[in-house]
Amino acid sequence: MLRSRGRLKTYFLAACLTLGSGVLIAAAHAASRPDEPAWKMTIELATAAESPVGRQMVEHLTTLHPQLAEARANLTQAIGIDPVEDIQRLTLWSDSGDPGDVAATALLHRSVGNLEGWMLAMPGYESEELDEQTLLHSFLIEDDRPGAGHRGPSERSTDHPKPMRRVWVALPMGPDGNYRVAASFDDHVTRELAASLAADDAALGGALSDGVVAAADLARLPRPLLNAPADAPASAMIRAITRGSATIEADENMRVTMELDASSPVRARQIGQLMQGAAAMVQLAAIEDPNAAPLAEVLASLRVLDTEGTRVVAQLTATPEQLTELMDAPHHVRRGRPPRSDQQLDFAE
Repeated sequence: MLRSRGRLKTYFLAACLTLGSGVLIAAAHAASRPDEPAWKMTIELATAAESPVGRQMVEHLTTLHPQLAEARANLTQAIGIDPVEDIQRLTLWSDSGDPGDVAATALLHRSVGNLEGWMLAMPGYESEELDEQTLLHSFLIEDDRPGAGHRGPSERSTDHPKPMRRVWVALPMGPDGNYRVAASFDDHVTRELAASLAADDAALGGALSDGVVAAADLARLPRPLLNAPADAPASAMIRAITRGSATIEADENMRVTMELDASSPVRARQIGQLMQGAAAMVQLAAIEDPNAAPLAEVLASLRVLDTEGTRVVAQLTATPEQLTELMDAPHHVRRGRPPRSDQQLDFAE
């Protein structure tokens, strides 16, 4: 019985790794433009929140965690823009294995709210004029990278004894009169982004296709995945993947489409079989573990659509009811079985 449970856990982990491999990301230097970075993620925040399934998710999430609605209201009042409704498109990308080295651009409306005034109150604030309309802001934020202070530039002060890191932000106005945000941990990168965004929208990463509210592209697999132990779940499959991408569509339901490029046609066929089989094993896991049932319901819709050549295309669909059950499941687990004090998420470099 113990062996059976162990196998189910292994298949469960394999399914999660398989479905997430198209969007797993790790970051060494930020790219100055999101042309072909190691990974890139674009989210149409306002469009996602306004979709039928998005509205239900936001409503349910604030019901489940009432403090989130208060936090959103307080943040909106502080910075003068609603982080959900007023940010049209957010693009993040990086070329490194350091989660602190991420560059970002965002498309706003015709107002920047109180953002520049809010930054003025940040620790270590400095600024300079890039042109008559744009300031280059910089300030310190807490450096929470593993081993901060021993890797990369960090700053300390008597007011902030913890390692701090400087971030550079600019808010240029685009040709259409709407504002953009450029941010990174490298002043040269932010300068380049600000100049680019004032001229055109290339650095915004490009608009997504109709109905798509989020897209992620993984051009190069991160070293931690490639160096995973041979006996780790799905490690052989991960090493056979050369590229991955995922898109999320939101209307009445949510659809996730994943495309993986394998090292050979036979590996592509093998990966497709594993994805379908691992999803089926999660159904069995749900028999013994009711907490796995919401995930099992969603994975029941998984279909491998194509394994032609070296490409694997898979898609799954989730209804609002299934998504709310997924959101509720961790909440019930926490209430019924609090995590141990020594448990924490650890993202190794």
